[in-house]
Amino acid sequence: MDKNNDSSFSLKLEEKIPLEKGEILTTYVVATDNLGFIHEYHLEHYAAGERAQREPYREKKRIYSSDNKLLYSQDY
Repeated sequence: MDKNNDSSFSLKLEEKIPLEKGEILTTYVVATDNLGFIHEYHLEHYAAGERAQREPYREKKRIYSSDNKLLYSQDY
């Protein structure tokens, strides 16, 4: 993780995750801001198989209160 300043950073993950045919890998980033809101971002969704292809990417963003009540949801 490289910190650029107090409000942002970059992160690069390089990990091989073995998947069997039919298994699905979904990645998310979840961050909590200084007000206690929980921000969840859908990054990728991948289905493994003989002709493995990434399923259609649809960015999703959700924001929850500190007690996990959904406050905002947007699917692009």
